[in-house]
Amino acid sequence: NVMETTDNYAHSVNIPLYMGKLVLIFSSDAKYVKAKAGDFDDDYVFAQSRIVNWNGRQGFAIILNPWSKGDHITHGVIAHEALHTANFIANKRGIDVDGENDEPIAYLVMWITDQVYKGMRRFGINTETLI
Repeated sequence: NVMETTDNYAHSVNIPLYMGKLVLIFSSDAKYVKAKAGDFDDDYVFAQSRIVNWNGRQGFAIILNPWSKGDHITHGVIAHEALHTANFIANKRGIDVDGENDEPIAYLVMWITDQVYKGMRRFGINTETLI
């Protein structure tokens, strides 16, 4: 039985090579997410990726609710959001993504995924229970 928590964490990391910020928001509170990520109209927080203004810089946010009572954050959900975020970065930086040129997107997905796990561990979010 997992209890919903009101913990809220936000952290940003400089994106190597492509500039901008990777913004990680871990929260179950839609009001907190809206305050951090701006244009967020959902009442329910689960998993989402979006482009945000982060302290005047372009940010690429991954919003996750590791304490969700219904849906569960899995390794697959993190990979899913990492791919969306990598595509946002590629699109904004003019990188053509295709089957013949997938190294830039593969690098970004790997780096973003690593940052999500580092962020979760930084804030004491148990990654061992992910399925």
